[in-house]
Amino acid sequence: MSQSNNDMISQSHNGNGDNIIVGGDFYNEIPKHPSFLSDVINVLANSFDDGMSEELGALNEITINDKIEFNNVKGFKFVIDEYKIYQGKIEAIYNVIEASGSNKKSLILKNIRNIYLITKADVFKGKEQTADELNIVKQNADLILENVRERLRNQIIKSANVEVSIEGIDVALSIIVVDAFIRCKILEEPKKD
Repeated sequence: MSQSNNDMISQSHNGNGDNIIVGGDFYNEIPKHPSFLSDVINVLANSFDDGMSEELGALNEITINDKIEFNNVKGFKFVIDEYKIYQGKIEAIYNVIEASGSNKKSLILKNIRNIYLITKADVFKGKEQTADELNIVKQNADLILENVRERLRNQIIKSANVEVSIEGIDVALSIIVVDAFIRCKILEEPKKD
């Protein structure tokens, strides 16, 4: 079975993203852009041996457990339990980038919140407008967390400034998602009585 040159499909990379060449024409070229989140991922992934974990205080443990329970998180609870001890390290990284006068931390957290809201909206597609919003979030909490993480991962992989291995990305991203969950950027904040 032979193919003519015009029918051949090849993939190449010119630094602009995912390129597909069909008969010499580029399709689906995705330009790569720098990402503040990738900057944080790079620092975090390169500092895993720097004693970055810390014990959480009893108050933090109660707050985190309340949020897990309030949102009915089941499967992703294991990820939260594993990576919540790195919240001090991620906060230190955010403080360093903010000390330079930038608003990177704010933009990163707003982007994570935006991705959460988009993911949440996807869960609500096809549901009645009168449906209980909180119960739908609770029924889909693990799915929402996983989808937010996957959307963030796709952004990072397609950024121009990611400089670490995929393993480094995955572990650092888990820490960032857990931190965003704790900061109430992902899922809902427990109601205060």
